[in-house]
Amino acid sequence: MTPPAEAQPSPAPSFRRRPRQRRRWLPPAGEDEHSALLAAAARRAVPSAWFFLQIALAALVWNWALLADLPAGLVLGALAAPFLGPVLGLGLGLFSGVWGYLGQVLGALGVGGLVTFGIGLLGGLASLAFPQHRLAYATRVVAPGWGAALLLSVGTLWGTWALVRAPQRAALPGVALAYTLWLPLTAAGFGLTGGRPALWQGALAAFGLHLLLAVWLSVAVAWALGLRPARQAFFLLGMAGLALVTVGAGWLAWPQAGTLPLSASPTASPEALLPNRPSPSPTLPSTVAGTVPAPPVLPTHTPTPTAILPPTATVTPSPSPSPTPTVTVPSPTPTPIVAIVYTDQANGVIIRQAPGFDQPSVGGALNGTKVIILEIGHEADGHLWAKIYVPSEDITGWVVQRLLIVVTPAPNW
Repeated sequence: MTPPAEAQPSPAPSFRRRPRQRRRWLPPAGEDEHSALLAAAARRAVPSAWFFLQIALAALVWNWALLADLPAGLVLGALAAPFLGPVLGLGLGLFSGVWGYLGQVLGALGVGGLVTFGIGLLGGLASLAFPQHRLAYATRVVAPGWGAALLLSVGTLWGTWALVRAPQRAALPGVALAYTLWLPLTAAGFGLTGGRPALWQGALAAFGLHLLLAVWLSVAVAWALGLRPARQAFFLLGMAGLALVTVGAGWLAWPQAGTLPLSASPTASPEALLPNRPSPSPTLPSTVAGTVPAPPVLPTHTPTPTAILPPTATVTPSPSPSPTPTVTVPSPTPTPIVAIVYTDQANGVIIRQAPGFDQPSVGGALNGTKVIILEIGHEADGHLWAKIYVPSEDITGWVVQRLLIVVTPAPNW
């Protein structure tokens, strides 16, 4: 009798590891797929007529916010602005290798810029009807700075990715792009016709630097997404031109970007900053020069009366042309103390109505702005405050004393 077969143990369940499915951010390296992505993104970057209507609406909201000095209105205008596809389309145009497409994107960007700048010009003219109008926030908001550059970078990186991969998610980065690009351009027009040189110069510099930064970042993101230029020569030529424009714009806008101008020196003439300041005249009148006559020749050599000088020809100085009263009349005018605004924040300082951080604001001044110091040494909130006059904005107010760099020597500074 054969023994029963030993029961074979059942095979253990297989725990073979499955290959992990990776989420691919970049598509497979296929030339056809890259070309299709580039073509689709390029089509989305070309705006429609509704784009320009939204731009005009946003510029109107920004003008209202500037006239009302309302920071929330500036954000509201950015929400009303469209997605700035033409800005990102400049970078994609370098990959396309087509001159016609690049010209189409540049034309759309130029028309949109003229619309916003033109509406800003109208807003500046409207502000002339309010002589007491002061901008406490606009000068700080539209000036170049690290905060604005960071916001623009996030919006550009996100917007380029959305333009290529997920166009339905491009609304939120479009708000950041509009706030850092179109808002400064509108403020530049507002300040140009409104008689605010510090505002329009800083805003125009911010627009140019932000636009160049957006184009550079869009090119970098498109390359990271796997897009490659269709024509190498076209791409290299475009990048070389972009580099030259960036260097030139940076050199021109560097003083407005918040740095201290290298040309500022103690030899600058402070009298040029004072309006209608009478200049003292230390020279003596011409009548004083005639009071020191040559020594007379005594007529002792002839006794005849005919040789005696008549009384009208005597050279005895009369007391009337004495130089004593003319020299003491002009009192010496003290030399004004000129300083330059310089802080670690690129958007300048806030000028307040009185010493103290809780006092209302009367305006602002960018870094590098020349001011005239009227009073110093007032202590409030743990800081010394100085009363200044800003000739470029015709503003008088108080700032923290340590935020000023004196050009002319000042006692007790």
